[in-house]
Amino acid sequence: MKSKIDKFAQKRHGKFNVAALNSLGDQLALVLATGFGIGFIPVMSGTWGTLLAIPLYLACIKPYPFFFLVAFVIVTMLGVWASDIAGPILGQTDASQIVIDEVAGLSMCLVITQPVGKEGLVIAFFFFRIFDILKPFPISFLEERIPGGLGVMVDDIVAGLFAGITIVILSVVFHLSLFNLY
Repeated sequence: MKSKIDKFAQKRHGKFNVAALNSLGDQLALVLATGFGIGFIPVMSGTWGTLLAIPLYLACIKPYPFFFLVAFVIVTMLGVWASDIAGPILGQTDASQIVIDEVAGLSMCLVITQPVGKEGLVIAFFFFRIFDILKPFPISFLEERIPGGLGVMVDDIVAGLFAGITIVILSVVFHLSLFNLY
């Protein structure tokens, strides 16, 4: 007989293997992978998950910009681990509920561009989402070829890299002063 949690999860999110939550580590991985539950928002979970990178950036960039680079590395490492565990629990390797990869992807873009002010953050967010959704080559290639948690994370990190490079090029060409590029 299914529990209320099983019924809710099945109705709302398809295959959700509550029985796979065997340990506190599995539960922690699921919480981290889903961005503290934000990934369970039924509409545009990736977009909502991407927003988690902004408070992280703002909290780390003020004391020393290097802190955000360290935070990016930690989020990426935790993301590989958490996604590897959360995928089977959620019923697919790169389930839409896993949003820690979006946090790492926008973080990559922010590491490169270091936006100044709200406008820079909005531009970084916009370009990252475009690359994450469209997945131009080699992003789509990487997503299909690399298995497990690393595969979940790497396509978004490369999307963030492409977004950051695009912003740097546009900033130089159009002399935008919304980013700390010089």
